[in-house]
Formats: sequence, structure tokens, C-alpha cells
Amino acid sequence: MHLTRFSLSPLLLWLLAASYCWLCAVVACYTSHPWRSLADDLGITLPGGVQFEKYDVFHDLILSEEFKRLGTYGLADGLLGAFSIGFPPVLSFGSPAMIAKVAPALLRGEKRIALAISEPYAGSDVANIRTRGELSADGSHWIVNGVKKWITGGYWADYFTTLVRCPQGMTLMLISREMGVETKKIKTSYSASAGTAYVEFRDARVPVDCVIGEVGKGFYYSMSNFNKERWAMAASGNRMSRLMVEECFKWALQRKVFGKRLIDQPVIRLKLAEMAAEVEGVHSFIEDVTYQMSKMTEASTSDDSVVDVVGSVCVSLLAAFTCCSSCCLR
Repeated sequence: MHLTRFSLSPLLLWLLAASYCWLCAVVACYTSHPWRSLADDLGITLPGGVQFEKYDVFHDLILSEEFKRLGTYGLADGLLGAFSIGFPPVLSFGSPAMIAKVAPALLRGEKRIALAISEPYAGSDVANIRTRGELSADGSHWIVNGVKKWITGGYWADYFTTLVRCPQGMTLMLISREMGVETKKIKTSYSASAGTAYVEFRDARVPVDCVIGEVGKGFYYSMSNFNKERWAMAASGNRMSRLMVEECFKWALQRKVFGKRLIDQPVIRLKLAEMAAEVEGVHSFIEDVTYQMSKMTEASTSDDSVVDVVGSVCVSLLAAFTCCSSCCLR
């Protein structure tokens, strides 16, 4: 299915996007995950008759590209971005009890979730986050204090997958809004629909059973989750670059300067050719990485060396996209 820009009313587009929101639960999950049976219990099926066991990362690629094909980056980030990076750590590393507690409402669209890692003084430098967690005297709760910034979807989130520095090491926690979380909307230049937020934790009381995975392994869980996020950013961003090429071609065919169309100017054709070559080159890289990811087993993704390699490849892919987008923007 292809979604054409401007051919749908804003309301219809919103409803269509919302109906696909739950599909992001598949991100970073494999067929053996316990949420599969939960999906059956909730009556969730995939569009187009796709079977769960046949759903792979190439379907994620199609989903990411089709949403960006609309040219509404903020809408996709608001509906899909926060969900696709905040929920997978819960599914991949959370306990069965945690998944059973929060997954039904998230999959039904009744609750929302966001990933809270970046801070005002530690954006990409995850190792230096300052949000702190101290175990309560009776050992039943973690007391969390700190701030997170640029949190996509955070303004509307009910749950925050949060990286916290604890005495035992960095730990990933699932913190609900009512535990002591306040959010403020951040005005951004690209879209308010992404719900970008400044998140504050003030003596937030987080039960010990809200720790995702093991205490002290939060940094590893975050890096593993970042691999898919970097891939998605490159895939989605490159589709926006392709959209730029499309719009430039349309304008060059219509606009006349000095008695001839822009497309008839050799320098313009050269520029368009350079843009197209960059986009196609990155897309080829994306498909290569996607194929490798589709062949990885769940067991292999838990190996530290594999995570390091995939992370390096995804960073290189993101860098390639950055160069490509710069070329298209010039």
C-alpha cells in the first residue's frame, strides 16, 4: 500500500496512522516473545494477512518509509517514534509480569510510552547521565531524581522507559507518570505533533519490580535498543531525502529561468543526479543492513560482540544518511 501526500484529509490521515501505531510493537521482537500469545488474546492481526512468524525487519522498513513518504515527519514521530523506541526494551528485557501488566493497554492504544535517556548535559553521551536512583531504606522502592530532555512523545506518555544511574550501575526502569513525573512541552522547529518534552523526576518512587531486566545492565540494554533506533532514523530520513529529490524534480520541470526550464540547465541536471546517486547509495546500504538484521537470531543479538558490530554498522549508516541529506539540502 502506498500513501500519497495531500490525498487524504488530516483527520483520515490521523486515524489511519493511529490504526498502525500498535504495529510498532513488533519492532525488535521475535516470534518467541511472550507478547505473541497476548496479541492473539487481544485479537490483534497484522494488515494484509501477514502472519506474525513471517513479519521481519523488512516490514519495518516498509512501514518507516511509507510514513515518511507522506512528508509529515512530526506526525510519524508522535505516533510511532516514541512507541517504537520506548516499548521494545520492555518486551525484550522486561519480566513476564511487567509485560503482562503494561502491554495490553499499550497495544490497544489506551496508554502511551516514551524512551527517556537524553539529558540537558548528556545527549548522545549516555555514559554521563546524571539522573540518580537510590534504594529506599526498606528496599521496596527506588527514589529517582533528575531530568530528561528532548524526549519524543514524552508530553503525552503514561510510561517512561528511563535510564537511571544507581550505585550498582546504570539501570533501566519503567516509570509511570503517577510515580512522580512532570512533563513540559518543548517547542521545536519541525513539529509540535511529536510531543517533544522536558521530563522531571522529583523523588519519584519506583517499585523495585519496575526495573527492566537486571540492575546495573541498563547501559547495555540501551545500546542494544539504539541499534534499531539508528537504523530506523537512517531508513526514515533517507525516505525524506528521496522526497526532497522528488520535489526538486517537480520544481525543475515547472520553473522557467532565462527562457528555459531549470531542468534544461546542465548544472541543475548535475545537481539532481548527485542527489539521486546519494539517496540510492544510502538506500542500498540500508537494504544490506536490513538483510543482515533479518538473519540474526534472538540468541545472537544477546552477544556483546554482535551488539558492538551492529551498533558500529548502524552508526556508519546514520553517518551516510547525514551526508546524503546534506547533499539534498544544499
